[in-house]
Amino acid sequence: IMWENNGYSNTNPDHFIEYVWKYWCEYLFTDPRYLKIDNKPLLSLWSFRFVEHWGGAQKAKEIIKFMNEDIKRYGCDGIILMATAGMSSYENLSEYCDLTYSYHFGKNGYSADYMIESIDDLNSNLEKGMVPYMQTVSVGFNSCPWHGADARSPLASLDDYEKVLRYIKGN
Repeated sequence: IMWENNGYSNTNPDHFIEYVWKYWCEYLFTDPRYLKIDNKPLLSLWSFRFVEHWGGAQKAKEIIKFMNEDIKRYGCDGIILMATAGMSSYENLSEYCDLTYSYHFGKNGYSADYMIESIDDLNSNLEKGMVPYMQTVSVGFNSCPWHGADARSPLASLDDYEKVLRYIKGN
């Protein structure tokens, strides 16, 4: 699941547990085709806003602890949380999540060199003891659906896409 939670405004943990979490567990996490790593389902958050959603760090940590424990009722060994965040948030992200990733690299995400530079910057978080970064590649970013045809940005060429994939493979 890649939970696109950017506009999620429910701050009631009981509703989350009863309607969202329960559904994920019963219909998705328990499906044998669902990605598990070391018998832990992977839950990707588009935007790490757990602290905002639940009204503070303590409640966010309680919900994450609940998910890690409750998923065991379904035969799993916990959950892996992966989230995107702004660069300034990565340090705090390690208090909540297991990994981070780039959903896209913005309007310059069509450029192999830009993506490689960004990957190197994000990988440096490991050296700082921050949350690990799962390397990703982007096709670029096109915000036309939100901002009209004038907002069109270039997309990555096949050669640039391959260059980034080969770079990631070499890391």
